[in-house]
Amino acid sequence: MEKEQKLSDKEMRELTRKYSLETLGHQSLWMYALPKLVTKEQYGDMAQFVQENYQQFIQKAPDQKSYELLFAPLRESEDGTVSNPLIQKTAALNLKHSIMGLYVQEVLSDVGSDKKVKGEYGGKFVGELSEKERQVVVEMYMQDLIRRQVSKVLSKPSGEIAGGLEQILSGTKPEKKNSMPVDFEPEELKQAA
Repeated sequence: MEKEQKLSDKEMRELTRKYSLETLGHQSLWMYALPKLVTKEQYGDMAQFVQENYQQFIQKAPDQKSYELLFAPLRESEDGTVSNPLIQKTAALNLKHSIMGLYVQEVLSDVGSDKKVKGEYGGKFVGELSEKERQVVVEMYMQDLIRRQVSKVLSKPSGEIAGGLEQILSGTKPEKKNSMPVDFEPEELKQAA
């Protein structure tokens, strides 16, 4: 019989943090979540563009991580029905929940600040803040992450326009290029690589 290896509190916290960074950096999860997060009230016509982009995206089979995080648990739900709104909501909740596993200092640094957090927040995870503080940090940080993701989605049409013009003006079919935005990586994850 194998001995169960218990992780120390510090090791468990680091595993949680690593998982949070991986989840927030998973582009497919963002693609599933954006239609839920980018509303017409907040983003105007951009919401329609995100929805159209989503319709193209869902035509492809989900990658393994998306399947494990979204589809498998939903299929095991009470009625086993997996709908687009439920997928979008689940993806958005996964992303928001992942922020809880980041250090407060990481969040502040990732939004571009070079300031150090106050002593009472030093070494704390977002999930360890008071409910009110946690809510404010998660919502503000999510807005910044959404803005970055929308910017990536916006970069997509320029390639499509160029390809369309190539086809019309040169009479040749454009090369198929990967039109998916590149993965988001918080600064800490970039440095670890």
